[in-house]
Amino acid sequence: MKRREFIGLACGVSVLAATTSRAAWAVEPRKMYRIAVLHPSHPVSDLTENGRIKYYREFFHELRQLGYIEGKNLVVERLSGEGRIDHYPELAREAAARNPDVIFAITNLMAGLLKEATSTIPIVALTADPVGTDLVTSLARPGANITGVSVDAGRELWEKRLQLLTEVVPTISKLAIVGVEKNPEAPAMQDATEKAGIEVVGPFYE
Repeated sequence: MKRREFIGLACGVSVLAATTSRAAWAVEPRKMYRIAVLHPSHPVSDLTENGRIKYYREFFHELRQLGYIEGKNLVVERLSGEGRIDHYPELAREAAARNPDVIFAITNLMAGLLKEATSTIPIVALTADPVGTDLVTSLARPGANITGVSVDAGRELWEKRLQLLTEVVPTISKLAIVGVEKNPEAPAMQDATEKAGIEVVGPFYE
């Protein structure tokens, strides 16, 4: 299974688990479920089963396979921050105010703002290191109203990446870091490069 397909499946299952506690995740007949889907920058037209982003296609496909079908027993409310960081807190509050059964979001920043906006609506997030950024207590027991999938285990992962990089380029002494503004992975990257004795240039924000 490809990485994005796995992420889509895992997030779909996480959302499903957050919406119901019925045995075997059975779909309750005649009940309409409501999900709010947030993304920091992608337009809402991309956050669909037929959109251009593969992990959203896999996400909705998995929900469909499990019996949750948009337009039949599933209502999806899509919201985008359109890349405007100053708009994110308002977006999180708007999603919470709509009172869906569950909220699905991307990035630690968006998940953290949602956690501040609601303590009762289940939040499923696709994030970087959620423990290192104080988003959850632990991976095994995240606590509160948040769960999800992590695609970055923190400093240990970056140390491994740097180890592989130095095996390919043994003479490396300087590394430029390019990322997005307020990237929660930045401290882990910085710590790992310093531990490896590599000078960091940047970070440069795209």
